[in-house]
Amino acid sequence: MKKNLLIILFITTLIFSFSNNAEAITAGTDMGEINLSFGLNANHYPNLTNQIAEKYDLSEPSYSWGYYFNVKQWIGEETYLGFIKDNLPWALGNLAIGFEHDYLSVDFGDDEEIRVDNASYLLNFAYRLSALSSFFPEDLLLNYYWGFHQARFVRDGEAKLENDENIWSGKVGLEFNRDLFDLWVIEDLALNTRLNYRFINHDQHSNPEVELDFSGFEASLGINMTF
Repeated sequence: MKKNLLIILFITTLIFSFSNNAEAITAGTDMGEINLSFGLNANHYPNLTNQIAEKYDLSEPSYSWGYYFNVKQWIGEETYLGFIKDNLPWALGNLAIGFEHDYLSVDFGDDEEIRVDNASYLLNFAYRLSALSSFFPEDLLLNYYWGFHQARFVRDGEAKLENDENIWSGKVGLEFNRDLFDLWVIEDLALNTRLNYRFINHDQHSNPEVELDFSGFEASLGINMTF
């Protein structure tokens, strides 16, 4: 798991460092904004919850809670020494690349007899849908995430599985930011709302007790900051 995390962080660092080098060389030009967002998410994974509730005769939770942290940079005219401007003009101001970490936990039973945790470390590619049509609001984004996940299955306080295998998967969805300046006179802050579908399936052979299938929907609410 540590090796995979280092790979994701290394790629993200390269993305931002190349952009910053370009900024140093071409001072005063458009490098693209950086967005930092964080908040809470509610998750619904029927494949996972139905299976565990039936197998262990426990009450099935309707959803689970978690959190997310995301940072991404929008492509500007001089990002990567102007390579994007010269070769991919459609991406200017419309494409962002970044990193996301999210975490969720599902509890079963009144005494938390079973708990399932999942942590994700993902590359994030975001595209501004208003570039396709004026029908879409400017701050409506299409997001694609790809990376790896680590799951833990705990029964009666004892960890039955702590998965360190390479489990590559991701999620896709929509994100909308409502500028708080319009609401409370707070500049550079926005209300961050998201709806994603996660596609992930931990191989049943890695856990003799249950298949950890986290495929399902995620709804998030948080704050977005622009730099």
